[in-house]
Amino acid sequence: MSLRNELRGDIEGLREQIEVLEREVRKLVQQRDDLQTEAGLSDTIISLRKRITELEIEEAKKTEAFDREKREVEHMVGLERRRADFEREAAIREAELSVREQNLAAVQENLQKQIDFMVERFTEEVGYLKTEVLAVVIKALPNVNVELGRQFGNGNGKDKADVEA
Repeated sequence: MSLRNELRGDIEGLREQIEVLEREVRKLVQQRDDLQTEAGLSDTIISLRKRITELEIEEAKKTEAFDREKREVEHMVGLERRRADFEREAAIREAELSVREQNLAAVQENLQKQIDFMVERFTEEVGYLKTEVLAVVIKALPNVNVELGRQFGNGNGKDKADVEA
């Protein structure tokens, strides 16, 4: 019996060792499965990181395109503002010039009226003075006749003035 007991003890020991080994194998299988899952997750993480990088690049391109379009619009707005300012200043200059031309025309018209008035006035005054001076002279010297002319018969070519009283 001892052999049987010994064998039974060995078998029991072997069974315990088999159970321990089975547990260790299960742990190793579990670890292997975990590692495979982890490797699969690592692949997923890598692919997700690649996707994030691609999306960041795409976002940067879109942002750059948007910023470029925004700069172009701002540039166009600036150009339009300058054009509007130029047109406004040109309109102001044109209006000022028009007013100056109208003022100049009015000044010229007034000046011409004044010149015409002065010429007319001086002509009238000179006419009055001439008439009055002649009348005064004629009244003062009523018997004086003045004759100017050339004497053709004497041959000396001198002018002849006869004053008769």
